[in-house]
Amino acid sequence: MSHNFVVDKYHLYRHAWIFDSSPDKETKLTEQQYSIMLANGGFMVRNTYDFDCNVATSFWYVIKDSYSGWSEFGKSTKNCINRAKRKLCFKIVDKECILKYGYDIIEDSYKHYKIKDRSMSKSDFISWIKYCNSEDYDFWGVFNDDDNLVGLSVNRKYGMFCDFDATYILHDYKKAEYSAFYGLFYVMIDYYLQQKGFSCVSDGSRSVSEHSNIQSYLIDKFKFRKAYCRLDVYYKWWFGIVVKILYPFRNVIPFVNVKAVLRLEEYNRQQKSMFESKIGSL
Repeated sequence: MSHNFVVDKYHLYRHAWIFDSSPDKETKLTEQQYSIMLANGGFMVRNTYDFDCNVATSFWYVIKDSYSGWSEFGKSTKNCINRAKRKLCFKIVDKECILKYGYDIIEDSYKHYKIKDRSMSKSDFISWIKYCNSEDYDFWGVFNDDDNLVGLSVNRKYGMFCDFDATYILHDYKKAEYSAFYGLFYVMIDYYLQQKGFSCVSDGSRSVSEHSNIQSYLIDKFKFRKAYCRLDVYYKWWFGIVVKILYPFRNVIPFVNVKAVLRLEEYNRQQKSMFESKIGSL
């Protein structure tokens, strides 16, 4: 996972420049800023701003910024959480534990995604975890009765805002018998929002790969919500031409990474159309 900084707080990830702090801190880029980024590598820049605006736009972050405790969850969710807590242990661990045992869990997760995304190599995994310093990141482990690691979450903290950066569970422990996701998310929500007094936890921005249903699951089971924002996407000139040519075929192209770029462009166009029509109606 490469972190190559050119403009303050933007890093290059999978050929795209993305903001590297909490979404409420991002502002609209100037032409000079995104031009500098594209001149230093990458094919595109994703710029989200006006976080948690009062307009239902085509792009959002999935967040939870209120928590009233155990009583806010439904009966079924409570049963799943209790089952998970009886059978599994959820706790913060050190980086070395994740480095030693985490990759097998990630590899297993990629195998079971409904959409086959490009898997993370072991060397990329090691580089990523080593990059995560213990001051800004928490590492959570899920352990079975034999004290084996069966799940993990890497969470990044920006002040009192916590992003669930990456969460993986062995496939067998996602099943109803263990309900590991229920237990892990409950324990983390309670830890950050109740015990530590964080203002918000987040599962990141709207997915463009749609490789899992985790965001809709969090909204349905744990009362996360969509925090809408503005979206601008900028391209290197030749890449913009490629996107424009391929866009009409976005629903039939079979390549996952290409579909993700075109889906982001679809959200980008939807926003432009929405706000242009608002301006035109004034």
